[in-house]
Amino acid sequence: MKKISTLIFFALIGNSFSQTSPQTYTTPGSFTFTVPVSVTSITVEIVGGGGSGGGNGTGGGGGGGYAKGVYSVAPGATLAVKVGSGGAGSAAGTTSVGGFISATGGANGVSVSNPSVGGGGLGGVGSGGTIANRNGGAGGGGYYTYFGGGGGGAGGPISNGFAGGNTPVYNGTNCLTPGGSGSPSGGPPGGSGGKGAGFTNSTCSTTDPAANGGTFGGGGGGGNGIGSPFGIGAGGYCQISWAGCSTPAAPTNSTPASQTICANNSATLVAFGTGTLNWYNSPTSTVVLATGFMFTTTPTLTPGTYLYYTAATNTCGEGPRTSNTVVVNANPTVSAVSNTSLICVGQTASLTASGANTYSWNTTATTSVIAVSPTVTTSYSVTGTSNGCVGNTSITQSVSACTGVNSFAAVETSALKIYPNPSKGDLMIAGDQEMNLSLVNNLGQLVKIISLNAQNNYKAPLTNLANGIYFIVGDNDHKTISQKIIVVK
Repeated sequence: MKKISTLIFFALIGNSFSQTSPQTYTTPGSFTFTVPVSVTSITVEIVGGGGSGGGNGTGGGGGGGYAKGVYSVAPGATLAVKVGSGGAGSAAGTTSVGGFISATGGANGVSVSNPSVGGGGLGGVGSGGTIANRNGGAGGGGYYTYFGGGGGGAGGPISNGFAGGNTPVYNGTNCLTPGGSGSPSGGPPGGSGGKGAGFTNSTCSTTDPAANGGTFGGGGGGGNGIGSPFGIGAGGYCQISWAGCSTPAAPTNSTPASQTICANNSATLVAFGTGTLNWYNSPTSTVVLATGFMFTTTPTLTPGTYLYYTAATNTCGEGPRTSNTVVVNANPTVSAVSNTSLICVGQTASLTASGANTYSWNTTATTSVIAVSPTVTTSYSVTGTSNGCVGNTSITQSVSACTGVNSFAAVETSALKIYPNPSKGDLMIAGDQEMNLSLVNNLGQLVKIISLNAQNNYKAPLTNLANGIYFIVGDNDHKTISQKIIVVK
């Protein structure tokens, strides 16, 4: 008997030493965990299996429950470990360790009667955890035989899983409608829900397929009524760890690891990890920018590329850092010009915008060049877009009544002729005797002194006048001369 006992003891030691912390189980099924020698406390984290979506416009599957706790154990004790199956409902989808802790699976989506929206499976429930017990999100509702609801996210260390999105009601014309949206988990290792199936073209003949639940415990999206299958719920998860000091793993980015924003805005970065999360602006910096799973850049960012890093810390120290890249695009500098600063009523001007890739005018035009024919002086605004960023400007088009423009080609007095009038900027002033005249603009400002005498044969040309209204003023035989000139190019 003594020999047999000794063999059993050595067999137990061999089994115990074959296990290293942590032990992770991700394949659905039943297993046995043997507590290693000298270990008296274990930490258990589990996720239940996700429910599958139903077919033909049914609801999405619910997300699996989540639980985490620390438990006293005896060295060499054996514990039954069960990892729940995806799409198997609460019973077969349950993940558990001994009698300590359990997380039920999310329920499968079911169909609803026309014209209701619903049928999403309930989320799983975590229980027995001494650190956290979270529920999985319920599946989103599907619409009878048409669009599938989104899958619910699994519970996680941060929060309960979020409910899947409901699909819209089919009204006979909305064939371009996707299914319900999948929802995020409460943090890793919980998986997100899969999107429901929808349609992607106007004839309702092409499907927008459902997605499977994300690993682990994410609910699958519902199918649709023209053959797109439902999404499958993800299987459960179990991790058992025990004493031994190790730094945390690198955090997992929840927001994209590389994102692009426009100048003068802030970026918000989100990451999940164990322990305390710290944010840095370099891979070696010791200056903590922020603490927590969310970080918003401040102040607002100017154009360029910025790198940020997050790392998890515990009593053993800081783990590897995860990088995040933020690319900041410049806002376009938009300008606008007119081909003529002044037009008469009934004439047309061309306004040209530049500085961006696409344009939108307050006239509803979307080209860079537009033609306008205002009857009064009018301001126009234009917004330009480049790389998703916008800039805007405005331009004022001046308009003159130009009374009498078509009624004469020259202005004459008994001693003075001005032709052509209106002109495009070049005209002639002629008289029959010596005169000293002044050219003034519409604001009364002196533009030029004009002399008519025998040397110039009593003629004086005016050239390159800008758009506008001018006046020729002077005296002749003690009589005041005042003649209006219109320049329209």
